[in-house]
Amino acid sequence: MKEKGIPLTIAILVVLSISLGLVQFKTLAATDASSYYVDAINGSDTNTGTSPDKAWKTIQKAASTASAGSTVTVLPGSYPERVRVSR
Repeated sequence: MKEKGIPLTIAILVVLSISLGLVQFKTLAATDASSYYVDAINGSDTNTGTSPDKAWKTIQKAASTASAGSTVTVLPGSYPERVRVSR
């Protein structure tokens, strides 16, 4: 009888901890991943790259900065460069 009460007690403590916010689970949401933009015509590698108005100029800047799960949008233009991916 005592053995059945322990798992139930643990389950109640886990549920109570989650409901009180004592335990939090982090899930990968769209806000965790970054979106970047590259624009050969109007971009600059000193920009943040986080919007079309603040786009980077080179794909290399995006390849060097973006992390796993990020999205890089490359706007139309000419990109005469060799891209080295080091990650």
